[in-house]
Amino acid sequence: MSDLTYDIKPNGCWECNSHPLDKYGYPKIIREGKQYTASRFVYMRIHGTIPSNMVVRHKCDNRKCINPDHLELGTVQDNINDRVKRGREGNRKGSRNGRAKLKETNIPEIISRLCNSEKQKDIAKDFGVSQQIISRIYRNGVWKSVKRVV
Repeated sequence: MSDLTYDIKPNGCWECNSHPLDKYGYPKIIREGKQYTASRFVYMRIHGTIPSNMVVRHKCDNRKCINPDHLELGTVQDNINDRVKRGREGNRKGSRNGRAKLKETNIPEIISRLCNSEKQKDIAKDFGVSQQIISRIYRNGVWKSVKRVV
């Protein structure tokens, strides 16, 4: 664990700053050829083996946190119940969606570039998204909540 480094936040979270985040925002660590979330790795180092039907949950709701006091075991259903109880369920729109690569402020620029006949694939490359996403923005299929000024 000596290569895990973190910043201590006012709420007591230890935010891992030494390892890259996966697409869900969890720091990842590789040990002996196996990949773990940093929180799962820390939990195992302190408490031992995790039963196969259990997950490591964050009491603090901070995916980057590796503070052992903020980690606890539970079932997938416990994790789902936490999400509902803490108001994190449902369709989070726009940049509130944890998997969003774009921000609301990007949409007007994308629309403007589309209106100037720039190719969707070039815009997609610049923003790190697929051409299909740019097409759906253009057709108003996604990011509908953003006001479109043309």
